[in-house]
Amino acid sequence: MSTDQATEDIGWAILELMGHRKLAGFVTDDMGLVRIDVYTEDPEVRMRAKPIATQWYGRAAIYCITASTVGLCVEVARSHQPAPVGRWELPETSVGSTPPSGIADAEMEPDFDDGQAY
Repeated sequence: MSTDQATEDIGWAILELMGHRKLAGFVTDDMGLVRIDVYTEDPEVRMRAKPIATQWYGRAAIYCITASTVGLCVEVARSHQPAPVGRWELPETSVGSTPPSGIADAEMEPDFDDGQAY
C-alpha cells in the first residue's frame, strides 16, 4: 500500500476471526486496519445494495482470509451476520421498564463518594 493512498481493495473474501467469528464481504486495507463491508444482496446485480454492516479489525484479530466470489460472500453473509450485541449481554428487563417498587432514582445511581481524598 502506498503512503499517499488511504485504502487499498483486497476484494471479496471470507474472514475468520478470533472468537470463532466468520464474516464475508468486500475487504479493504484501510490505513492499517482490515475493513469488511458485509452484504446480504449482490451489490453488482443490485446497484443500490448497501452493506448491512461495516467493521474494522486489527490484523492480529484475523487468522484467515479466504479469497472468494461475490455470490459466495453474499451466501455466507446471510448465515453469518454480524451483531453488535449478543442476547446474553443484555439485561432481562424490557426497554422502558421501571426499577422495582420502593427503589428511588437516587438509590439507582452509584455512590462513588466514600469520603476519601484522592
